[in-house]
Amino acid sequence: SVAEPCFEVAATSESGDDRFSGTLWMMQWCREALPEEFYFSMTGQSDMFFPYNQPFSEDQVAQRCRRVWNVTRRPSTIAELYGSPKHFLDNASRIIFSNGGFDPWRSGGVLSLTPAQAERDLHVVEIPNGAHHVDLMFADPNETPDITAARKYELGVLRRWLAERDTLVVE
Repeated sequence: SVAEPCFEVAATSESGDDRFSGTLWMMQWCREALPEEFYFSMTGQSDMFFPYNQPFSEDQVAQRCRRVWNVTRRPSTIAELYGSPKHFLDNASRIIFSNGGFDPWRSGGVLSLTPAQAERDLHVVEIPNGAHHVDLMFADPNETPDITAARKYELGVLRRWLAERDTLVVE
């Protein structure tokens, strides 16, 4: 065993005052993730984001990625690795897709499945009163019944998968 230094996550970007604050996700965002800042409003009044004083473009993001990480943006990496959403869902198995009604990512979520996709143990869980990852948090006595039901359903699916692990056939 070799001791490795821990990665120190900065609270803000290296300059501390720019629109791309935070370095935790920046490398991944630069290499492969979808730039959420380009399809959500960011007024700071009508949304959950901090207000941005000036607009910015994908070109500005690409320049910053080159300057800070010396990488070229490849926003199509996810599609290149996994195919279109339909291709991915037609070839995936054993995934639970949960969607909170108050989650800003819901618009890009998996909201329905074909019967063939469901047969491969894909699940869609709707949580009308849920926010991002609420079903992955610890239970709270004040949570709404839909959150409790979603967590119970998801745990049931996971328990079944674990019970079946010895009978899996890998093709």
